[in-house]
Amino acid sequence: ARAFLRRPRILLLDEPFSSLDEQTRESLQDELLLLLSLRPCAMILVTHNLDEALYCAPRVMVLGQRGWLGRVDHEHSGQRTEEARLALAGTALELRRLLAMEPA
Repeated sequence: ARAFLRRPRILLLDEPFSSLDEQTRESLQDELLLLLSLRPCAMILVTHNLDEALYCAPRVMVLGQRGWLGRVDHEHSGQRTEEARLALAGTALELRRLLAMEPA
């Protein structure tokens, strides 16, 4: 929340939820999305958690060991409904395929 005081044009978040339990993580993800709706700005969220990336953003860029792998756009960010979970399961599979195609 402190980062929003200066009304940034870009919010940079480097694994902000990685050390939290699931309930706290989901609660803070919801708070982040609420803050972004009240004070819109671009967000770059770095995470290793695909579900978190898909929940927090409508566009997910995938980076691998050697750089850019691809991008996935979807319409279900900020939704925890069963319909969204089912739709995002396919999107998560697409992201995992991008990662699996990366040369070792």
